[in-house]
Amino acid sequence: MFYEMRTYRLNPGRLDAFLKRFEEVSLPFFEKHGITFIGCWKIGELPASEEVVTDGGRWKPAAGTRFDGDQVAYMVAFESVAARDSAWEAFVHDPEWPKALNAAEGTERSVAGEVFDLLEPASFSPMQ
Repeated sequence: MFYEMRTYRLNPGRLDAFLKRFEEVSLPFFEKHGITFIGCWKIGELPASEEVVTDGGRWKPAAGTRFDGDQVAYMVAFESVAARDSAWEAFVHDPEWPKALNAAEGTERSVAGEVFDLLEPASFSPMQ
């Protein structure tokens, strides 16, 4: 199994519109094209605070984290890299997708930028 994590930077103020469109429009297209949806997350903005650094590592306190910013991430899964490529190719060439996207968002697009990461589980990962 291979996983894909996509992180989206959204246009300001478009978080709620993106989440609604993603749930109501994107997910049915994922299902149609064999893209297994794992989850979607709002990315939190850690408050300004000092980073804690020790010999054992570093961390930053998360108390007060805001999750209403303009970033989201979602994860999908595929049986193989070839299955992934085939599914995305079918998705982006589906003539109904641009129509559905335009109906949901009009000319005011939510996504300003995106990063794709393909993940292969380590041998000890519970998600294989």
